[in-house]
Amino acid sequence: MLLDTCVIQNLKTLGDVGEDGHLTDEGERILVSRFGPTFTDELVALDGMLEVFERNGAPWVVSESSLIEFEKVNGAKGHDLRQWWHEWARYFNGCLDEDWYPEIDPDGLIVQRGPQVADGQLALEIAPPLWPLSADCVPTFKPFDDAGDRALVRDAMRAGISTVLTTDLKSFWRNRSALYPLGVEIWRPTDLWMTLCHEQAVEVARWRAAVEAASWAG
Repeated sequence: MLLDTCVIQNLKTLGDVGEDGHLTDEGERILVSRFGPTFTDELVALDGMLEVFERNGAPWVVSESSLIEFEKVNGAKGHDLRQWWHEWARYFNGCLDEDWYPEIDPDGLIVQRGPQVADGQLALEIAPPLWPLSADCVPTFKPFDDAGDRALVRDAMRAGISTVLTTDLKSFWRNRSALYPLGVEIWRPTDLWMTLCHEQAVEVARWRAAVEAASWAG
């Protein structure tokens, strides 16, 4: 899953209000007072997935487009967000070293920050590079008005990633049906959490059935 930029921010938020890497009851109350109950449900699901993935690693990927967005944030907050992005990037690179994701093209997650110049034409005068998420660099794609959203969709398609995890319930999630023809799905943390819980429940049921069958056979 490709992480939407807002999810990376929210992962940092969970780390800020949690204790020992996990969300507490007090931390949850802080989130409710800050974001309201509906959005807090998404953050609680995100925290639950972090606990599940502690054992086997999260199937999450980050794109350089998110780092570019964080570069616009000044001060300590911007520095912390960029550091957080780099942590997930190092984690993903480690997964590539282990060959966990052979189907993903990591070059598709890299943003070209300058103009492409053919060999033999370097002496020609070229325009200075535009901001990589400007309208000129990220083509219009309705109904997505945000350049960051469009960039993530572009990166997912280039890298061969079929799902994007988002906590943007007003734009990215609401317009998800527009991406179905492109083979890209938008998931919320609550969707992924329910899927994981269902799969775990099925595995537990299978284990119990096997144990019961073995006991009858014995």
